[in-house]
Amino acid sequence: MTLQHFHLDEIHWHAERPGNTPIFLSNRHGYLVAGIDGRIHSYGDAHLVGRMGGLWLHPVRVMHGWQLLVNQQPLTATTCHVHADAIERVYMSNDVVITSREQMCEESPGLDLYVMVAGTLHTALTLAIDLDVRGCWFGGVVDRGATVQIDGTTARVIPTNPEVGAAVVLQCNDAWQWQFDGQQLCLVGAVSSATYTCQIRVHHDRVQVAHSQVQATQAHPVLHTPDAAA
Repeated sequence: MTLQHFHLDEIHWHAERPGNTPIFLSNRHGYLVAGIDGRIHSYGDAHLVGRMGGLWLHPVRVMHGWQLLVNQQPLTATTCHVHADAIERVYMSNDVVITSREQMCEESPGLDLYVMVAGTLHTALTLAIDLDVRGCWFGGVVDRGATVQIDGTTARVIPTNPEVGAAVVLQCNDAWQWQFDGQQLCLVGAVSSATYTCQIRVHHDRVQVAHSQVQATQAHPVLHTPDAAA
């Protein structure tokens, strides 16, 4: 169970809900369907059975979902704050507070994901993205293979298949690295207090994934207020 908070202008309510309770973000570019606990879940019993959730940036479906892992075990959010334009989750791992925030990009088709770590993890934190790049069934696009660009390195998407290219490891810097196993894209690294960002953008000829690190003093503020979290 995850404690869900819903915020809309002056309206606020909260309740404990099952972790796979679906929540939504949307704008003129597309929409995101995810669970309140921050883990990857399967939604839908028609069209794409079990894969109606995730990130859709028309005319393509970009990913099935994402999740955080510590010691290769998915983290479950203790609290989820749902706002009109963003989703924020709070996790605990060995007394270290980890906060994630995701919001749709307004300027272009895309998703911005922030992971804020308050403390030092003595093990690797993994951001795992389950890629599933395909044309929307109602978007008028025939799957013919797309290009995924990850921090400047490209790989091909197999047409009409959710798997992505051949296995490849993409080195980013000393602390972090992309591990790309053909379907799941993982950003792995040992972390201390800081904010880590991941940006997903859809262009006319490619899907682009990039990451960066912001020092703790520049960390993006959390969305919920102390009163709302009480």
